[in-house]
Amino acid sequence: MSARPEMLSCGHSLDELSDYLAADRQPANPYIDTCPECQSALRALEQLNSVTRELIDFESEPHSAEDENWLGSIFSNIALEAQAGRDIPLHNQGELPAADPDDELSQTEGSVIALIRSAGDELEGAMIGRCRLEGEVSSPDAEITVEVRLSAVWGPPLPALADELRTKIRETLERHTQLKISAINIAIVDIQRSQTLGDGD
Repeated sequence: MSARPEMLSCGHSLDELSDYLAADRQPANPYIDTCPECQSALRALEQLNSVTRELIDFESEPHSAEDENWLGSIFSNIALEAQAGRDIPLHNQGELPAADPDDELSQTEGSVIALIRSAGDELEGAMIGRCRLEGEVSSPDAEITVEVRLSAVWGPPLPALADELRTKIRETLERHTQLKISAINIAIVDIQRSQTLGDGD
């Protein structure tokens, strides 16, 4: 594959990770297998691969400019969102293990976005292209808005798809974070027809 500009802060590129997936993660790379950023990006690439069925051969097959722009934008967002981002403080409220008073518990913004993507992975025919947390995530009790840009496959009713994704995201964030979510805004920005999925329509 030719080099792409999308690099993770750990130094690995999405090209490297795509090749690693294509080789079924063999030979094993201990750094990639334990790096949180690489693992987050690999999960997103696997989902993108399942939606497009063309990811590994992206540069060896003909594509329309529209398809290349769509896939390229998702690549860029995967690289950006895999990075750690802001720290989100956690507060010991009984559900967390007892901690030393001097300990500062937190989770990263990138890990929360990975949770949101994992919720999207459960929906067939949908791919989260961009995800942002709007608000002061480092401030306790600050109201946070989740902004999601979604690509969908032609066919399923779009309002129902958005509602289902919104419910899954909210349930996931309530279960795994302490964020105060005020709104989850989902914008469906791309409708991909069956030939993008490789169905030969």
